[in-house]
Amino acid sequence: MQLEKEIPQSRKRAYIVLLIAIALLALFFSRGSITTKISLLYGEHVLAHFKAAQKITDTEFDDINSETAVMSQVVDDSYRDWPRTLNKSDAGSQVMVNSELVDYINTTKNSGINDYNVPSQDLVFTPDDSHVVVDDPAKKFYLLQYEGMYSALNFGDPLVLKVIPQDLTGNPTYKFLPVDKEWESTGGLSCFSCGCSCYYEENLEIANGHFYVNVNGKDFAIRPERQGIYYFDQNKNSWDKLTPKTDGANFKISNAGCTISYKVNSQAFSLDV
Repeated sequence: MQLEKEIPQSRKRAYIVLLIAIALLALFFSRGSITTKISLLYGEHVLAHFKAAQKITDTEFDDINSETAVMSQVVDDSYRDWPRTLNKSDAGSQVMVNSELVDYINTTKNSGINDYNVPSQDLVFTPDDSHVVVDDPAKKFYLLQYEGMYSALNFGDPLVLKVIPQDLTGNPTYKFLPVDKEWESTGGLSCFSCGCSCYYEENLEIANGHFYVNVNGKDFAIRPERQGIYYFDQNKNSWDKLTPKTDGANFKISNAGCTISYKVNSQAFSLDV
């Protein structure tokens, strides 16, 4: 009879120990050092990059001229405003550039794309359903299908970029980038309202032929350890994760394409890649 009384007591002690451990763990994650958190959540590879990054002030971060810009959707006949003007002299030049680019896209269509053995037959690059990433240092536009990243994730195809010279001469070429499986949503039913693509994004930016993707969004749509800035290693034909989850999807790239600036926990950093 005495043994029967002792068993419930031992279970109570085990529950108490478990609750204390959970509380300590929660306290650790809320107050522990950022480097410890990065090591546990992202691994030693990302931690090494994080330690190599230099802290910079908010003023220094704000003073950096971002050399790249994502133009969220190419303008159609209504000439929607792009986030910045390509020709900074006046707004009229912006409209002219928009019009010329639309005409170029409509004229060239997918000229030469069959020479690249594109795996998907559904690729359509039009002014209405694409957006442009500008590589000013290399004087190129990269035309990406609207929601092309999500299509690639769903069907396993690479990202296909239509490469257009900024002077809009000659036929386009094409660039193929593999999709990292880490970019896939982990949300499941938590994204029921409009799909997980509403709650996270892959922000592609390019400078001087260097490709970066910042995966950023709500943690319920994609786990935090999958978020952060990835760099495309062209020698290995794969993506290298450089940072933990950043404060928002935007970041800055140097003119040469070899230095990025970003923020984590409101602290600005600069990293030579």
